[in-house]
Amino acid sequence: MRLLLSTALACLLSVSLSAQEQVITYPYNPDADSDSLIAVPDALEFLTLYGNEFIPEPVTVDGVVITEWLENNSNSSGGGGCDYQFPEGLHGEVVLHDLVQSYTVPEGKNLYIYHLFNGPSQNIYIDDVILSSGQFFSQGQNKVISLVVSENQVISSESDNPNNATFVGVLIESFEVSAITIDIRLNSYTVPDGKKLYINHLYNTTNSQDVYIDNFKIAQGDINNGTGYTSNIRIIVNSGQTIFASEIEYNSSFNGYLVDEDYFADCGGGGGSSGGSVSSLDSLTIVNMINDALSNSVSIGVGDYYSGGIVGYIFQPGDADYILGETHGYTLYFDDTDHDWGCMGITTNVTDNTLGQGPINTQTLSNLCPEISFAAKWCDDLVIGPYDDWFLPTYGEASLVGGTFYSNNFANGGDIWIWLSEDYSNPNNYNYDCPFCNPIADFAFVLRDQNNGFIIDASPKNSDKKVVAFRKF
Repeated sequence: MRLLLSTALACLLSVSLSAQEQVITYPYNPDADSDSLIAVPDALEFLTLYGNEFIPEPVTVDGVVITEWLENNSNSSGGGGCDYQFPEGLHGEVVLHDLVQSYTVPEGKNLYIYHLFNGPSQNIYIDDVILSSGQFFSQGQNKVISLVVSENQVISSESDNPNNATFVGVLIESFEVSAITIDIRLNSYTVPDGKKLYINHLYNTTNSQDVYIDNFKIAQGDINNGTGYTSNIRIIVNSGQTIFASEIEYNSSFNGYLVDEDYFADCGGGGGSSGGSVSSLDSLTIVNMINDALSNSVSIGVGDYYSGGIVGYIFQPGDADYILGETHGYTLYFDDTDHDWGCMGITTNVTDNTLGQGPINTQTLSNLCPEISFAAKWCDDLVIGPYDDWFLPTYGEASLVGGTFYSNNFANGGDIWIWLSEDYSNPNNYNYDCPFCNPIADFAFVLRDQNNGFIIDASPKNSDKKVVAFRKF
């Protein structure tokens, strides 16, 4: 039974908490000399205890007794922990829908939309409240987005518009999270007693439209030059506070969800515990709980939303970071951000393009470049939910992502230029000669995904290029 429990514990930790190194302390280890063999030295060590009273200590994980650890971590309903974008987890049915026809969320479900494409002049609605507009994008726009749609609500697009509009989301059984969509142009909204409002999406249509919580301005239309679209925000509104817009003649709306004030207490997902104490359970029951947790695990694949972004690569056998029996890789975050590279006129000597070097290059550039905002610093400062370890990739990391992934997911199938965390030099790792790169200190490398493969190129450091942030999970 001890061997079974140990094996199950190891499996549970590798699946549910593989991103963290866990220290497991067992009450008794017969391999006294830790040579992976049970032999005479181990028997001799055991004989020193012969005739003495022996009371085994409990198994602990990082110093926490296993029963308490299970109570804190075995959430059978798949709660979302500290992920504000997915407060009910990700264990559900993935939905890919073409909005040529509207979509109604089934009974008892919440729909969490994490990717949206709408063509030019294509508006997106939840129950007739506009939340996204494509009118400012001449060829349509892919958007990493965060929308929550509750049961029986309808998401739709312009019925008389021939342009495509599609979304990708996941349906989750809903118990404690209430999706909410409000047109604050017409009606202010006050958070009910005992609740908190988490706003993940705010929509404005003019540069004169300001949004307030009580008397504090939290958004201004002209931050997006009147594009009518703000995404990936995280605004928490307390019980009794009121959110409203300054102008009634212009569209302004938000989408988010309501939960109890203590829903995210201790980052436990709120009310998702197994419903009873495990402090007195025997080892067989604990093993069954572990097996239940294992059976509820979520498989991860390229293109899935996971760990703060879209999974771009899963480590394979032979990769330096591959771990047998565990799933790790790179997740990518993109919100159509343009930035210059920074360090204009500075020879940084940041030229290492190898796998795993991205975080180091990013940190070096963040500390070195004098500009206020630039590509590496944007990645270094990025926080998505609980994830704050983003970096600007090297070619070694960025090229692991399959050809056309960037153009298909982030540029609607078109050409896209992405900054790398590599300064241009000559000679360089690519034997790339750039005749117009003069002075050399004013140029850095970019990756171009031209819908049929990657091209390495150089671009002026003060030119705006797309930034795709990476993190390893």
